[in-house]
Amino acid sequence: MGAEEALVEEQVDEFLEVLGQNAPVISISDDSYVVRLSVQAEEALSAAALSIHLVDRAAKRAGFPQWPVSRVDAQDDRALMKELSSAAMPSVVGVAEVAKSIGVSRQRVSELARSGNFPPPAYVLASGPIWLESSVARFVQGWDRRPGRRARPEAVATGHR
Repeated sequence: MGAEEALVEEQVDEFLEVLGQNAPVISISDDSYVVRLSVQAEEALSAAALSIHLVDRAAKRAGFPQWPVSRVDAQDDRALMKELSSAAMPSVVGVAEVAKSIGVSRQRVSELARSGNFPPPAYVLASGPIWLESSVARFVQGWDRRPGRRARPEAVATGHR
């Protein structure tokens, strides 16, 4: 490790020590740094102002350059809890799940998918297509479902079934 790298490492350690009670995370590039931390405040605006103050103080103590603040994200505890409790990925379903949920065979789901009226898959995996569950639900709501098999076109024309 060179002298410059050791200095930067010492600066980062000092920076993190100053912010230690705020669970800091820092990422440094050539001309900026990104800091994530947690602060207690009555509202998001107060949290943002306090965060800027704390980061500025830590940067000065650590000897970091005084780069301007370019972005601040703040949220209150309620918004944070809502974000943390929501799924990181939307619900998806495959052919088997669609078939079970709408009461048809997997083959019928594949036919529906090829019909042009079914929503396009969100992804196509080696195991088959998967759809956003919400897209399939919207399709089912507007689906003109008629029970029973359709007569073959030639049987209808001749009157034979």
